[in-house]
Amino acid sequence: MSLAACVLSSSEKLTIGSSIPNIYARDSFTAQRAMVSLNAHYGGRFILGLGVSHIPMVEGVRGHRYEKPLAAMSAYLDGINKSAPLGELPPVVVAALGPKMLALSGAKSRGAVPYNVTPQHTAQAAAILGLRNGSQWSRRSRLKPIPRRRGRSDARNCRVTWCCRIIATAG
Repeated sequence: MSLAACVLSSSEKLTIGSSIPNIYARDSFTAQRAMVSLNAHYGGRFILGLGVSHIPMVEGVRGHRYEKPLAAMSAYLDGINKSAPLGELPPVVVAALGPKMLALSGAKSRGAVPYNVTPQHTAQAAAILGLRNGSQWSRRSRLKPIPRRRGRSDARNCRVTWCCRIIATAG
């Protein structure tokens, strides 16, 4: 959150998101207060992204107990949403790949942030979130060179990485 504050303080128009910090790094109250504070100080230009992380990171590195991802994210979002005005969702998006997590993100947050997925997955995710093609979501692709053994690369030796961002805004 401190990096978000630094970036936001250097701009007057830029909206940024935290991408996908893991929900085991801070409790929902702390994350919600940080999101509210950043938006109060910087004109509502911050979007909190959340993810459930992976067992080795949560249990091995952080020393927490890894819960079932869907239930853990649902409870975390309930904690963030409980102080929101009735009928409003705070500016939160969820790292979601599977259909159940996508449905949860559509129900309890402003949308989903899938990453490194195919165009077909993007279309399926958009359908689960109820988005019309191009109206509320975007897809970008990049070519990343894969160096040859001799250090050369060319267009035939590239892979396409799909970085997809789906954000459904309320209202």
